Amino acid sequence: MALAGPYRARDVGCDWFRGRCRPATMVEAFGLNHRLTMPRKKLERLKVEPEDTWDLMWNTTLIYSLFPNTLLMVQGDHVELARIFPSEDRVDRAVMELALYIPKAPASEEERTHWEKNMQLVLDVVTGEDFPAGRTIQLGLTSGAQTHLIYGRNEPAMIHYHQSLRDVLGPAPRPARLQAAE
Repeated sequence: MALAGPYRARDVGCDWFRGRCRPATMVEAFGLNHRLTMPRKKLERLKVEPEDTWDLMWNTTLIYSLFPNTLLMVQGDHVELARIFPSEDRVDRAVMELALYIPKAPASEEERTHWEKNMQLVLDVVTGEDFPAGRTIQLGLTSGAQTHLIYGRNEPAMIHYHQSLRDVLGPAPRPARLQAAE
């Protein structure tokens, strides 16, 4: 995991600012869309600073999920945009377009290198963590071993996304009840 990246589930602990445990990611829904506010690891340093000096943009990542296929990730000094599209007319295949938007064109080789490293970091996380996790999940789902999924309380964004899908597509038809062989 990248040092400057958002917390992953394995990193979530207690709320150091208030002295109690709670989820580290805040999710707010608006219609079919939602926003995740994810603290960065560096957020912990703020606990010794006056609250009125805290800067949300430099200490969190804001992720807007724009239904049905777009993620807009607002970082302190740039924005990342990911759009996901079905591929090959299959439900288990997709392609993703990823873009990095920066405040101004690089004026020097140093600035160009900085932004290239930012893009490479995003690609490393997506291809090294996110895609392999998604592939494993998809393989499990296509095996037929599961009859349903249960999202935990730490996945409110996934719950909202799937509720939005159901709102748009309607409930899934119930499969025929399988009988044990005699």
